[in-house]
Amino acid sequence: MKQSLPAILATFALSLGVAAPSLAQQAQQQQQGTPSPAAQAQAQAAQVKVTDDDLEQFVEAKEKVADVRQSFQKQMAEAENSKDAQKLQQEASGEMVSAVEASGLSVDKFNQIAYAVQAQPDLQSRLEKLQ
Repeated sequence: MKQSLPAILATFALSLGVAAPSLAQQAQQQQQGTPSPAAQAQAQAAQVKVTDDDLEQFVEAKEKVADVRQSFQKQMAEAENSKDAQKLQQEASGEMVSAVEASGLSVDKFNQIAYAVQAQPDLQSRLEKLQ
């Protein structure tokens, strides 16, 4: 099943407990002239060099993460309470990390490539050819 990269990234980030800074934190950072974490990630993504091997590993990992996401979405929808849902989310997170690492990438490298694909049109074209 082909899912959008932003949806997969959002699910993966949420499953790992990565949350965007609050609006107050963002406002404070803007007042101080400090770039937000999202702006920093986008700036770094524009500079990331991705090999063909990296991209092939990314495609494999992305597909596995999407499968885990889809599988756990069904289970979480059927969870009887928030405690069960949280336990499922933690389990999904572990499986997503394992899926990424089994593809030969670290979670950090996976995330770098994901942001780079969104920031670099030529990289996005290369990715589309592999899918």
